[in-house]
Amino acid sequence: MTFKLKTTDRDFEDRFAALLAVKREQASDVNEVVAAIIAKVRAEGDAAARYGANLLPLEYRPKGPASPVLSYPYERTREALERVARSSDPHAAHGYKLRYVNPATGGHPFPTMAVFMQWLPKGYAGRRARSTDGAVYCVVEGRGSVVIGETRFDFSPHDVFVVPSWEHCQFKADTDCVLFSYSDRAAQEALGFWREEGAWTS
Repeated sequence: MTFKLKTTDRDFEDRFAALLAVKREQASDVNEVVAAIIAKVRAEGDAAARYGANLLPLEYRPKGPASPVLSYPYERTREALERVARSSDPHAAHGYKLRYVNPATGGHPFPTMAVFMQWLPKGYAGRRARSTDGAVYCVVEGRGSVVIGETRFDFSPHDVFVVPSWEHCQFKADTDCVLFSYSDRAAQEALGFWREEGAWTS
């Protein structure tokens, strides 16, 4: 069997080739080879150490628009939300909402997808707002409700709901809530037509 790797990361390629030469002698099938390479080429936490601490390797140059980090631990995100909540008031429409970023550029982690985590404190009643991106929400913690258009939905952990493009949305939290969401906002911003209405109106 022939293995071929396409990459511009010379260091990664050299290590891959060295591992492959050893593992092909030791492994009985291709699955064992692949498993060994995945386990050894990058140690767990390597990407976070290199790119996720507001630091970058000296020689790093972006090789594309996607984030070099693919693991964003929930505990770290939850802690960031709590710190923001302790020092400021919640946004009128979004509560406390943070967006995931490509640490090398400050942009979205994917060229066409924006990703968010937000905390709605207990008793929060948000303002009605809408935006041009369509969003998928996943409930991580808490219970509350959302009005999408003219329809009200109650939510609890593990529920998933969709807010279509340019549809009004309004949140209410019965307990402290954490919501994960993703949308096509990144693509719309790149094309110059993302818009939001109501969120910043007094």
